[in-house]
Amino acid sequence: MTEFNALCRNNVVISPPVLLKNMLYNMLVLCLLLAVTSSRAAQTVLDEIKIKKIDDSTVVDVLFGLPLEYLKHFPQKTGEILQIQLGLETKERRELHKEAREGGELLLPEGQNSVLVYVTYEEGVPGGPYLTLRFSQQVKFKVAQGPDRKGLRVTIVSDESTSIGKVDQVGEAATGQMKKPRSDNTDLMMAKARQAITFGNNKGAIDLLRKIIRAPENEHAQQANELLGLALERDQQVSRAKYEYKKYLKQYPEGEGADRVKQRLTSLRDSRVKVKRKLRRSKATQRKNQFITFGRFTQAYSEYYLDRELDADAEALEQELQQQLLSTHFSVKSRYRGKDRTVQGVFSSSHAYDFLAGDPGREDDEKNDADIRRMYVDVEDRAYDYSGRFGRQTSRNGGVFGTFDGAIAGYHVNPKWTVSAMVGKPIVRTFSDVKTSEKFFYGVKADVESTDKKLGSHQFFVQQEVDGILDRQAMGGDVRYAEKGLSIFGLMDYDVLYNELSLFNFRIGWNYSESNKLNFSYNRRNLVLTSQALRGMTGIETINELQDYLSESEIRRIAKERTQVNQTLTIGNTYQYSKERQLNADVTVLHTSGLPEGVNPLKLQELRAADPFDPDDPRHNIDPAVFGSEATDLQFIYSLQFISSNTFVERDLYMLGLRRSDFDSYSDVSAFINARIPLYKKWHTGLRLNVSKRDSASFGKRTTVSPVVKVRYRLSKAWSFNSDIGMDFVDNLDQPDEVRRRMRLSYSYSF
Repeated sequence: MTEFNALCRNNVVISPPVLLKNMLYNMLVLCLLLAVTSSRAAQTVLDEIKIKKIDDSTVVDVLFGLPLEYLKHFPQKTGEILQIQLGLETKERRELHKEAREGGELLLPEGQNSVLVYVTYEEGVPGGPYLTLRFSQQVKFKVAQGPDRKGLRVTIVSDESTSIGKVDQVGEAATGQMKKPRSDNTDLMMAKARQAITFGNNKGAIDLLRKIIRAPENEHAQQANELLGLALERDQQVSRAKYEYKKYLKQYPEGEGADRVKQRLTSLRDSRVKVKRKLRRSKATQRKNQFITFGRFTQAYSEYYLDRELDADAEALEQELQQQLLSTHFSVKSRYRGKDRTVQGVFSSSHAYDFLAGDPGREDDEKNDADIRRMYVDVEDRAYDYSGRFGRQTSRNGGVFGTFDGAIAGYHVNPKWTVSAMVGKPIVRTFSDVKTSEKFFYGVKADVESTDKKLGSHQFFVQQEVDGILDRQAMGGDVRYAEKGLSIFGLMDYDVLYNELSLFNFRIGWNYSESNKLNFSYNRRNLVLTSQALRGMTGIETINELQDYLSESEIRRIAKERTQVNQTLTIGNTYQYSKERQLNADVTVLHTSGLPEGVNPLKLQELRAADPFDPDDPRHNIDPAVFGSEATDLQFIYSLQFISSNTFVERDLYMLGLRRSDFDSYSDVSAFINARIPLYKKWHTGLRLNVSKRDSASFGKRTTVSPVVKVRYRLSKAWSFNSDIGMDFVDNLDQPDEVRRRMRLSYSYSF
């Protein structure tokens, strides 16, 4: 698949009244163009990416548009590319889906450049979904789950502790060790380094000097350490230069070189103070009335063909076009930054055109499926310590699920305490001609964080109504703790209306040795909603209609019975063989409770109305039963995965995996390999091969071989193109063989 992105910023000075007028006008025009009833258009996953400075570290907060659980990441501590494996909560089979964010879509602190180049999300691949972060250089990082199931936090440590240069990787794939330059080359390298500094080639000098420092003991080591600090200083890498100067003084505290380094270090500190003072005087002027707009437009065309043998004759094939879809996504953000407040307007919409809708067998399907995913205004007032978000949005905590139209308003009691109130109407996405129940909620929440940032928590109370009666009334919160080598997250949601534990989640990541990390996760979901009483009742679409047949207490009893309990337990180990080699092993256990049979009161009423018996009355064929389901046995997934980077060329990435699934309805064994290979500066390729053997109670035994080729071409900063072409060769033992062909072409433009 392919993508391309670009960024063009417009910075102007504009008064707040004109700003708000323009922002509201632009959003109104977009709404008139794209406003339709809520539907089933494709969901945006990468909702927002925020970058901020906390003390000496850079924090990247990735906010998702749906619940995703952090599982593990590679490499473990340092690298130029970071790949994060996520867990998708939904059990639906989802097609290949990829998103990317870069440039202006990475929300940077004012006046700062980011080491983060782009972020991509890829779903529908073996072992996935995966989140990949590409940095402009090697960095040291820590990865943790965000404050909720819709967030992830990557912390990049300060420059002073991340003095990581490019390394000579010859032979590293075999040994896992960095190859050191031979000592007899240091004279030549030192001469070249001095020449590079003289002619202003500071980056070249930095690379050479680091190689000299890593070489076995040699006569140039001390001078190379001093010159490295000088080259970094001249290359405007002030933090790293200070770090190298301090390291030099620890190793060589006496002598002329130490005196020179002390003078340079003092000069850097003095200049830093002067710059800070200058910034304080001009900061208000710089920040006053800054307005910026950026966005993205993406389109993807996809096809899916199924070729099936006729009468076991490999030469006679039945070809069927099963999907032909054009998907469009548009998003725009406008942000105003003033001295005391920041205002941001966000609009995101999607549209899908189904070329096959209306064809025989799909006469009732709609060709156009459009939706406004996000449309809100964010306000943060630093003078009065309040914040708010108003419009169509997604709550990330507070006991509210999914997208809603409403408001969240908060007050910062102090830098570590925030209290908020929320109110809104949940958005139910379904077919346009289907009636839905009216829902409304309100609640309060509080967020707190310890001074050392190791401990954080939030608590909430929420009440939701459906068609005038209580749908849910819950309280709960989460606690998260993180320190070096240990992260703990716990979440609980208790419904006081139904006296049920709706959600419980506990996760722990523990580096019990230098190379090993234990991952444990337990998740229990029993989300009882009054609206669940409609499950399986055809002909009755809203709770309001159901109240015509049943009392409120009877509706609640049915809702509780029609809610399944899903439990998932995962335990695994990550072994970091070397900086660029990792081995992961996981075992997952799943269980789902059963559902009792019920009775549809509408169908029962129609059946009774047919008495006395009339054989010609079609109502005698009515089945009033609401079918139940049996509980599953314990189901298991076993997974083994090996990851390697910088194996053959710089920034390549390979994943090899084995996976076995033992479910009630089928068992499956599969092996896969994923490869990400940068060819040239603007070209990247991806190769994937998956081989699986499945024994299913419904379809019998079959073997599937699935090769996929992906190509990405980045034309410019604004444009990128993606292609994703794959096939499935299915060898069925008891049914005709199949060949499935799929293609996805996409482009993206950022402005």
